[in-house]
Formats: sequence, C-alpha cells, structure tokens
Amino acid sequence: MITHVRRSMRPAPAKVGFPYFRKSVFPLVLLSATALAGCATKKPPQISYDDPQPAVLAADPPAPVQVVELP
Repeated sequence: MITHVRRSMRPAPAKVGFPYFRKSVFPLVLLSATALAGCATKKPPQISYDDPQPAVLAADPPAPVQVVELP
C-alpha cells in the first residue's frame, strides 16, 4: 500500500486566456469596484412629487440695443 503522493505525476494547471488579458483584468476590476464604492456612498436628494411648485411668469427681456454710427 502506497501512502505518499507522488507530486511529479500531478498535471500542471492549464493557463487559460491571454497573458495581457489576465494582467489587465485586475486593475480594471479594482477601478470598477472603487468607482462603485465612491458612487454608492452619496445618497440622492429627496424629491417630493406631491407638492408641485406653481408656474410663474418670467420678467420681460430687455429691449434690443440699436447700434448707431457717429458722423
């Protein structure tokens, strides 16, 4: 009966994907998690839909300026 494990017979784990893709995923995930955490800390303002503000008339715009040449 063999009680020890022969480590030399274990297959090497396969590397899946491209090396550049594997190297660029970690910073991308870290940046995404940081952005999500930053946006999740600020709560949106409370907007009341039950109390509408009445419409008001705006003041008349000023009269257009007329340019006159001096002789």
